[in-house]
Amino acid sequence: MSMGLSSAIYFVDDLAVAKAWYADAFGVAPYFDEPFYVGFRIGASELGLDPDLTAGNPGPGGVVAYWGSSTSKRPSPGSRRWGRRSSSRSGTSAAGSGSPSSPTRSATRSA
Repeated sequence: MSMGLSSAIYFVDDLAVAKAWYADAFGVAPYFDEPFYVGFRIGASELGLDPDLTAGNPGPGGVVAYWGSSTSKRPSPGSRRWGRRSSSRSGTSAAGSGSPSSPTRSATRSA
């Protein structure tokens, strides 16, 4: 059973600009702020900024979403059809930015 979005990690080409934009947009300071990753707590989810462009591209499609799960570490049959795989983190699954009708990629990257 899905517990909802756990975190979304965005690939950014200018970490300082992205950090300032998200801090202003949501009215919160990052809880984690290092040159290799910036993390914000937005409600019960994490919004992360990753400047490592070897792992993904900024802009449309440049995000990895992690979904929480209260059940098995294995993805459901429906989620496999959408390009979702279990991650190495217990109770989470990672999916690319595609929609169920057009998956773009899958990821098992840990933050």
